[in-house]
Amino acid sequence: MNMEEKFFPPMIMERPKAEQKENQERFIETLNQVSQIESLSGQEEKMRQYIEGELERMAVQSERDAKGNIWIHSDSPEGEILLCAHMDKVGKGCSVENEGGRVKGRFDDAFGISAILEVLKNGKRPSALFTVEEECETEVANEAGEIGMKMRDLGATGFNAGANFAVGRIEDGEVRKPKMVVNVDVSAKASIGEGPLIYQSCTPFGTNTFRFPSGALKDVVRIVNKNEMGAKVIHGGANDAIEFTFAKNVGVVTVQVPVENMHSTNELADLGDMRKAIAIIELILDKHAEIKEENEIPTHAIRDNAISL
Repeated sequence: MNMEEKFFPPMIMERPKAEQKENQERFIETLNQVSQIESLSGQEEKMRQYIEGELERMAVQSERDAKGNIWIHSDSPEGEILLCAHMDKVGKGCSVENEGGRVKGRFDDAFGISAILEVLKNGKRPSALFTVEEECETEVANEAGEIGMKMRDLGATGFNAGANFAVGRIEDGEVRKPKMVVNVDVSAKASIGEGPLIYQSCTPFGTNTFRFPSGALKDVVRIVNKNEMGAKVIHGGANDAIEFTFAKNVGVVTVQVPVENMHSTNELADLGDMRKAIAIIELILDKHAEIKEENEIPTHAIRDNAISL
């Protein structure tokens, strides 16, 4: 099956209009709060406290691991799906502006955090992981006050340090091995207003470098296609999903929302794209039993005995 560049007609299962309005207002308020929180890589404590507070209000138990990640260990049937978003940002926070369904703010990865919290508020009970230190860049100002991007020092931690630590816990049996990880993030690889994205690989170096296991991915594409959710499948950019491709028999997929002005306080996104992305996540949870447990191991993960076969 050729999944790349495949379009799905945009249609989602509609909730009653009054409920839609209430949920959207609630989501926008959460997005606004998360967008404003200062949370640079390695300095995520304020974000951790906010997320833990929200989970406590929902009576959802969580765990902090030694790296500073937050876990939700769900024993519900849909708990075999692990939703993942990163807590760090490249720069200062900002409030969200909403004009006619177009929103502006700091959405990387305020969207992913807010989407997972919204799914939980809607009564779903997946497992979840909020990671530290996903971003490899940080904002810096020059003498003229102009903001640019600079690689942060990764010598002590490496790329995707929180997710890498989480994979170690999964492989060591410290936490439940998920059937599939669904990474939730934003992307600059498509135009806003044209629907969410599903990555079939992470390509930080311009090639199909980190390919996702095809079994679960094909099942997700089939489910999304059958339900006409409105999405596009592409080769994507770098994010935490890379690390989970090294976990044996764990499916990987990402659900991304397109943004303009990536890595700024003026990131622009479409609320319709966000709503559809949340609906796709909830559909994956509803149809979790249709997703394969056994997945091929991508060739990059076999190299240098990264996985014990």
